[in-house]
Amino acid sequence: MNKKITINSRSLRLGFLSLMALNTYFIMQKYFLLISFFCSLFIACEKQKMIAEPPPIVVEEPLIVLPSDWKKDSTLSYGMGKNAAVFQYKKPLNGQPFKAFAFVFNLNDTTIRFSTALDKNKLTPNQWLNSTQDSVLAIINGGYFDLSNGQSYSLVVADGKMLSPNVKALTRAYNGVNTSYYPTRCAFGIDNRKPSVAWIYNVSSVLNYEYPAPSPNALNTAPQVQPSINFPAGAKIWSPNVAIGGSPMLVKEGNILISDEAEMIDVSNKTGRSRSAIGYTANNRVILLAVEKSNINGTIGASLVELAQLLKDMGCSNAINLDGGGSTCLLVNHRKTTNLPEAGSQRAVSSVIMVKKK
Repeated sequence: MNKKITINSRSLRLGFLSLMALNTYFIMQKYFLLISFFCSLFIACEKQKMIAEPPPIVVEEPLIVLPSDWKKDSTLSYGMGKNAAVFQYKKPLNGQPFKAFAFVFNLNDTTIRFSTALDKNKLTPNQWLNSTQDSVLAIINGGYFDLSNGQSYSLVVADGKMLSPNVKALTRAYNGVNTSYYPTRCAFGIDNRKPSVAWIYNVSSVLNYEYPAPSPNALNTAPQVQPSINFPAGAKIWSPNVAIGGSPMLVKEGNILISDEAEMIDVSNKTGRSRSAIGYTANNRVILLAVEKSNINGTIGASLVELAQLLKDMGCSNAINLDGGGSTCLLVNHRKTTNLPEAGSQRAVSSVIMVKKK
């Protein structure tokens, strides 16, 4: 017996839609599998790339590159870290025994602080160290002073405050008469971790002008007029946050330039003496230099020309001379002595430079 099968339009539509949905499902599943495959392939390639290409090696800039005659003193440098070190010169000078020490630090390191201090009562470097609770990496004598009363003749600026100006007038004989001269002596300063040197003159209790060249004074000639904003030419205000004065300039803009005559300074300039100096390189390394003259050790010291040459060879673009002779004394690591003081023991001085670790 045959049965008649009746299919209405509604059933046809439902069947068609079911077939469409099933077809769409299979298509989407196919694309999903395809996308999953390519994602897996991409991840695998990236992993392989990471294995095949190691990260680049970062080479740190050395503290300083010095001539081969300078050797790092590991004992004196112990514990200072990568941004400060002590070096010793290891070669005779002019065939004679010679000894010099340099403390070098990276001024870009914000954990290292450059500071100055002044006390008219005068202290030996060891006493200066005892006067602070800070961690001191290095200390060296500062500028010139009166041995009898401790009066400073050189600039001292600490934390933005001027404690002493450079000497403002000197008395020298001219045509048989004591005459006043007004030298523009040099100084070293730091402001916002940027070092500079300059010939300066103090015109008030707080104001120093710097000049591109020193006032051209000279012995046995008429004195120049007192420096001001108008003379010498090119005056600008010079106001570093911390500074130390000395004399004379040794290196300026990469060239040896010893302005002892214009600065009217005579510190046995052409003979071997104990010497102290400070300078800096183009990449912000500051150098404290001490040259030893000692009858005990037989070391000969240096002239100003020899001192300037040492500093230039070390890479100093600018450098000045500090007080020397019996004042020269560089201590490092809070107590260790480098040079033997000229008199055999430390001299009490009015000003010092201290490099501290925060």
